[in-house]
Amino acid sequence: MATIKKFKWALILALIILTGILYFVNRMHSDINTILAFANSYEKFDDSINDLSQSIVGLDLTDVHKINSLEKKADESFFELNTLASKRISSFIKNDSEFMTLEREITDLSKKELETIKKYRNLVQNENANFYELTQILIDLRNKRTNAYSRFEHLVQRTK
Repeated sequence: MATIKKFKWALILALIILTGILYFVNRMHSDINTILAFANSYEKFDDSINDLSQSIVGLDLTDVHKINSLEKKADESFFELNTLASKRISSFIKNDSEFMTLEREITDLSKKELETIKKYRNLVQNENANFYELTQILIDLRNKRTNAYSRFEHLVQRTK
């Protein structure tokens, strides 16, 4: 019992240090999972938006049920992407603010692209619509989104 009293403060200090280390490791693990989940969600969104745009821009409007299904899939994957982009990353990760800024940029560009595709779909029914301008906007948004994601991937590689 005398030995325990003698080392009581050392044991308390060791427990505090161990708790701090475990907290740090847990936060790092959580941040890495958040970044990886965002990357997976982006890939899912990219696939769904590509399917939708090919169906609409390719003027394959005969199967309305298929287009509605693809649009719902794109909306759901965007919602997931937007939700993951709003998660905060702790400052234990290098370049944490850059990650969060890029995630917001990717999400904003994705939203604009999805809205543009929906607008394109609605204009397809109008014979006097200016498709050239809308197509150029769509191409520009897609290029900006893929460039932002490329910077995100580069940042992931730099952080490893």
